Amino acid sequence: MEGLDAAQWGPPTVDGTQACRVVKAGRTGAWQVPVWWGDSSRPHRGTVYVLGIRYKDVISVPAVLSAHAGLAPYWRHSEVYRFGGLADGKWKVAEAPVSWDLLCRIRGGNNTAFSVRTEKEDLPLGKVTVRLARPGDAERYFRETREWIARLHAARFPDVRPATAQEPVLPEALAAKAIVPFVRNYCVFIRENSAPAKGEAGSPVKMRMTLDELESASFGIYASGRDLKNVTCRLSAFTGPAGKLECQADLKTIEYALLGGRRRARRAPLRLWPAFAVDIPAGRSHGFWLTIRTQHGKSRPGSYRGKVSIQSGDDSAELPVEVEVLPLRLLTVDEAGVAMGACVNALPPEQEMQTFQDYNLRTAQSRFHSTNLAFSVTAGRLDIDFGYLDEWMEMAKSKRLAYFRYLMGGNPYGFPSTMTGEKALFAKVHAGPDAQEKFIERHKAFREKPETAGVLPEIRDLYAQWTRAMVEHAKEKNWPQLLLEPFDEPAKWVHVFVFDTSPEGCIGSGEWIKFHFKDAAKLMHDATKDVVVSATIHHAEPGMPFLEDVDLVSTNAIHEDLKLGDKVRAAGKVFWQYSGCNATQPPAIPRYTYGFYFGAFQSSGGVTWAMNWSRGFDLSDSEWWAYSWYTPFGTITSPAYEGMREGLDDRRLIETCRKAFQGNADAEGLLKSILAEAVQARAKGGTDTVNDFYNSPQQVAKLDAWRNRLLDELLKLSKAR
Repeated sequence: MEGLDAAQWGPPTVDGTQACRVVKAGRTGAWQVPVWWGDSSRPHRGTVYVLGIRYKDVISVPAVLSAHAGLAPYWRHSEVYRFGGLADGKWKVAEAPVSWDLLCRIRGGNNTAFSVRTEKEDLPLGKVTVRLARPGDAERYFRETREWIARLHAARFPDVRPATAQEPVLPEALAAKAIVPFVRNYCVFIRENSAPAKGEAGSPVKMRMTLDELESASFGIYASGRDLKNVTCRLSAFTGPAGKLECQADLKTIEYALLGGRRRARRAPLRLWPAFAVDIPAGRSHGFWLTIRTQHGKSRPGSYRGKVSIQSGDDSAELPVEVEVLPLRLLTVDEAGVAMGACVNALPPEQEMQTFQDYNLRTAQSRFHSTNLAFSVTAGRLDIDFGYLDEWMEMAKSKRLAYFRYLMGGNPYGFPSTMTGEKALFAKVHAGPDAQEKFIERHKAFREKPETAGVLPEIRDLYAQWTRAMVEHAKEKNWPQLLLEPFDEPAKWVHVFVFDTSPEGCIGSGEWIKFHFKDAAKLMHDATKDVVVSATIHHAEPGMPFLEDVDLVSTNAIHEDLKLGDKVRAAGKVFWQYSGCNATQPPAIPRYTYGFYFGAFQSSGGVTWAMNWSRGFDLSDSEWWAYSWYTPFGTITSPAYEGMREGLDDRRLIETCRKAFQGNADAEGLLKSILAEAVQARAKGGTDTVNDFYNSPQQVAKLDAWRNRLLDELLKLSKAR
């Protein structure tokens, strides 16, 4: 390959008989190739290619292959695969899949691009070939990904000891069995040291659902008395008096991964993969996840039975599964007017957006420094390149995305450096290597005179132009509803604090950010009457000064003032809520939060912090703000993401009942009492709205109890009609 950057690549050379070039240690070696799939921006929908990359495995940490996908912050490449890391000195071929939604044409040209990053050692690369994916590529990709995750984490945390095993409670009929299946509420984790508790072994999986939802269940396999090797699970069809249940049934295996960072390293149930075989040491367990999806018009109500067949060598077991499909249809989140969503660091690819839709999510929130738009300024006139974002918006709209929330700045603890949109505009006016230093310097005076804070004079017109251009373009191109926000978390004005990682001269948060936010919001409203300005409010009372400046308020501080939603709506504003959700949360937390707890306050939308703020599958050095992972073969979810989906199904049930119960005093009283109980059922913890925010139920069993009471009431009313 010619024209490669010498700072990234070594010169052409020969290793034995293998022609190659090395990617230099600590560098990312990028190269461009002509698009081979025709004139379109992306390959045909559904196409998956496999790159055959010949390399010499002399590296101690897996190399990262990325592709130009038009999704990542600042339109950098998106990770698609990792390979190598055994450092055995052998020449190998990595078979790296890349799907149509992770590959696109570079704007304005006929090329696409790839890159490989190596951390510690030079990496020799030879020939790269391309073929279409074949049967077996997905299974191989999933297996290889889990393997490099395990190797990487084991090397980083070599001294992690297994948690002490629990004592099993087994019925007499299972006491001598090697394979012991047991059933546990999916809202509670099955960990590797878990053992069957009283009533869990010898019981069937029981699922109750409507005609149009996804419903989950979990079970574990306990290795009683000896090691179990190559344990496999196979799910049967479901049959009953109504015949075969028409549904989509997915059986998944839990991945237990090491997590570290600021806290003590530990193994946690992290991700759900298409079912794969596992080894289970004696006295330990492994968890599995079952999801059934019914479809209105195809699935018929009734009682159905099936089973999970479990095999390990000559040992086998069966776990009965009982499914009750009720003759009920729930409102969709669109019909219910509920638009929950997620904070995203990179735009999710199409397959992940399909999961987003299926899991009841309708809002994506991004920031200027996450979804960066290239722009130019000529003679004071702003021109924005919307190309990649337009394409994504068209796809996202087809997945029923209702809102796109765009923040011009980030966390004010890094003010003014985190005002990334304003900083980028300033750099167009004050071009040069010292633009950031000048930008920071111009804000220092606000510390002494906070009431003078606001968007700098030299960029005020550009800021207004930006607002108009965004709003007008979104309307012209039929984007999801655009929400603009000056920057994140302005209620932090009550905290005087600056990140220790901020560039020199930053003043962080204080009273000045209150005035800055209010000024920026006014600029937005003055720029165009069509703008919808939102605010993310961390504290109830300190957030009230912004109510007059915005059209929509989203808060994680409802526990500070249970009437906050009523106050926001009384002021004629839209009321949303948000909370934290990450890969380590047990499903009970997001299910409770986005279902009964938020439903009690009738918030019509909101987001989670955060969906994909991680380095792909590697969470060992992150804060775990991720619960969804794209792959070339679909989305890998976490138990927390499943809990969020279940919570939004609970919210669908609540809104269905709110509509169906109108005029029926007893039914309305039941719903009101359940929602009041849900508010009081919030456990302690998670009330630090800045650093640690979540909503946890005191009793997990209450979630199903509330759900079943509402379903029973709906059934009673439907029969009465």
